[in-house]
Amino acid sequence: MNFNKYLISLIILVLVAGFVGSAGKVQAQQRSLSLDECIKTALANNKQLLLFQEKTNNARAKKIEAAGSYWPNISAMGAYIYNHKINMVNFAGTELPLGARDSYLGKLSLTQPLFMGGKIYQSNRQADIGMQLVNWDYLKQRDDLLYQVKQSFYTVLLAQQMVRINQEAYEVVAAHLKVSHALYNEGKMSNYDVSRVKVQLANQKTSLIKAQNNLKINVDALINILGLEPAQEIEFVGQLDYVEKSVQDYETGLNQALGKRIEVRQLLLQEEAANSLVLLAQSGHWPNLLLNSVASRQNSSGFGADLAWTNSWTTTVSLTIPLFEGFATKARIDQAKSQKEQVRLTKDQLIDSIKIEVKQAYFTLAQAKDNIAGQGENVDTAKDNLRIAQERYKLGLMSDIEVRDAELTLTQAEINYYQATYEYIMAQAKVEKVIGETLK
Repeated sequence: MNFNKYLISLIILVLVAGFVGSAGKVQAQQRSLSLDECIKTALANNKQLLLFQEKTNNARAKKIEAAGSYWPNISAMGAYIYNHKINMVNFAGTELPLGARDSYLGKLSLTQPLFMGGKIYQSNRQADIGMQLVNWDYLKQRDDLLYQVKQSFYTVLLAQQMVRINQEAYEVVAAHLKVSHALYNEGKMSNYDVSRVKVQLANQKTSLIKAQNNLKINVDALINILGLEPAQEIEFVGQLDYVEKSVQDYETGLNQALGKRIEVRQLLLQEEAANSLVLLAQSGHWPNLLLNSVASRQNSSGFGADLAWTNSWTTTVSLTIPLFEGFATKARIDQAKSQKEQVRLTKDQLIDSIKIEVKQAYFTLAQAKDNIAGQGENVDTAKDNLRIAQERYKLGLMSDIEVRDAELTLTQAEINYYQATYEYIMAQAKVEKVIGETLK
């Protein structure tokens, strides 16, 4: 009997512990993230950004590899030679071996470029510029990610508001249907009018389900951008409110964009790389001066015969002068000059594109600001109109159609307000991005 009680108590204890552990696990998966927390999470976990980080590490290693050309190349070599058959020669009646059965050789070599016509310097310059370009690629990806997080975050907030609006509209129509039933029972409304309210309630239910599904889709998209596991339950908290922020005037913003935009800085670096590539190609006309030094130690009489070891040390300075390469060097120079001209044309094209982009961003911001100006007042007015319509409807002083018009007007006013707010916030973010303000 005591054993049974003990066994039951043990089972209960295990079940309770498992329940508590599961609850703790579920609780651990639930998180609430603000915009700032989303940005920090994305910077730490976004796979695309991490990929660009690895590219910067790769470019840094290439730069170190290129710098190795400045240093001397030192190598060591050791060899053992075993002769299976040694030829003999007869000298004055004496048989003498030609060579030794065992031979040992040790060699230490040093090669140092003295003058390569600028090849080493320009190659290192190319690697350094390449590393800087990859670093700018990383910063551009980071800047794009920040805008993407902000856009996705406010899209989620907008979707949350759409769910709330449709939920409230559904509840209003449901209350309207309840009143309609009461009026029908009093003989003040026909069955046809009640059926129309039922249809309206069903339509509103459909709109609510669509809004809820849209919210789930946008939440999943944001979680993916943040680099988090889809299974996590995350609540995104923030305000989708209209807050006017001061921005620089158009001329100042345009000048800042032309000076700070990553794309412009990259093309300036590409111009440097193109100039360096021309000089690198021209170095093919210059002579090359190379120092080579070799120290060797050899024994052809057996490892133990110390006196048989011979040492040698040679140093060579070689000068190579290119005389004719079938016009290959000239072709490489022409290619480099063509690439330089391509970079110049690309930069001019980019500047024109930035001017248009900045102008469009400022125009969109001004338009969004004008659009949102009266939306808040429209929502307040629509709420008052609906409240009055519902009271008059209960007294039989207003038709069902007029009440539904008031409900639809409020729903549309709220949707317009939050949509306009979202557009204004994103227009602000776009202006900050295109003028390089977010690079701070």
